[in-house]
Amino acid sequence: MNWLRDFVTGFLIGLANLIPGVSGGTFALILGVYERLITFLNRLGIRTLLELFRLLSDWFTSGFSATKGKKLLSHLKENDYHFMTVLLLGTLTCILAMSSMMKFLLLNYFTYTYGYFFGLIVLSVIVPWRMLKSPRASLFIPALIGIILTVGVTAAVNPYDKALNKSQLLEQKYLEQTTKTLQQTDETKGTRFAYIEKYSTGEYIYIFFCGTLAISAMVLPGISGSLVLILLNQYFAVISAVANIRALLLDDLLFLSCMAAGIAFGLLSFARIIQFAFTRFHDRMIAFLIGLIIGSLYSLWPFKQAHVIPEFYIKEGSGVEKITNHIVYSNANILPQDTTTLLLAATAVGAGLITMFLFVRSDTKAAGSEN
Repeated sequence: MNWLRDFVTGFLIGLANLIPGVSGGTFALILGVYERLITFLNRLGIRTLLELFRLLSDWFTSGFSATKGKKLLSHLKENDYHFMTVLLLGTLTCILAMSSMMKFLLLNYFTYTYGYFFGLIVLSVIVPWRMLKSPRASLFIPALIGIILTVGVTAAVNPYDKALNKSQLLEQKYLEQTTKTLQQTDETKGTRFAYIEKYSTGEYIYIFFCGTLAISAMVLPGISGSLVLILLNQYFAVISAVANIRALLLDDLLFLSCMAAGIAFGLLSFARIIQFAFTRFHDRMIAFLIGLIIGSLYSLWPFKQAHVIPEFYIKEGSGVEKITNHIVYSNANILPQDTTTLLLAATAVGAGLITMFLFVRSDTKAAGSEN
């Protein structure tokens, strides 16, 4: 049943990547697969990929011989490809299946969604703490640096300002859209693999750059790739493209492919830096990651200052849509405004605590059985 656990772990990592302020690296760390993931990525390179291709080629050209198949399977197991494949499948399944739901939850149940993740993170510090080889007072310094870094990044990015600026840019496009015929838009809506020039060449190049930066941040627990996309003003464009992927619009597919290429480039490059840091400064690195996780609680505080935008414009499919009285939450933390909201949010936090407790307990049992 290890494959099921790895799939669920990948699913949760994918879920974390959909939430601004939550790092996929955080979930990889608290679910016990972070160092294994970094080790796998650090091994990837031209030489290892060529070796894999050679083994695959030998298996095919031999007519799927059992001997060549066993050699290929042995290579895959030794290099942890089976683990990474299941983990990646879980992550992609979550992103494709949950992007629309997460968009809905964030728009309609923001406080309770953040409350659930807040509960998950509170208990998760136990996992990296157990990874310390020699706990000592001097590790407080890298932990404090991690806290300051996460809080600083979160405080510098105001989602309300970003959303308002994006809406204002799209307002003119909406006005132009309503004054001309929608015949072309109507025709392309029902046509799969249509190309309607939804993005410019510069936007394709920019999203590659954004993907590289976002995944480099995402590898570090506590630093949210989604938050980086918000800072770069691309979060809603990405999540909308993912949510609209079933329409098979070539523009969205190419847009996401460019981002995926940037993610692959950033992931392979940054993983080597992380691996080096773990090898040379293990406990200090873990303490820094603990600080990042603790700092992420600031961004996940469920009660945020809300702003109502009377007319809010967003990209939807091949056009621009207007939403009236759209609520956008800022990065300013506040106290709960009423008892009902407090109780419901506390329930969501409790659900998050219980979920993480079950994972921590199962991880402890698994470690005990291995010993």
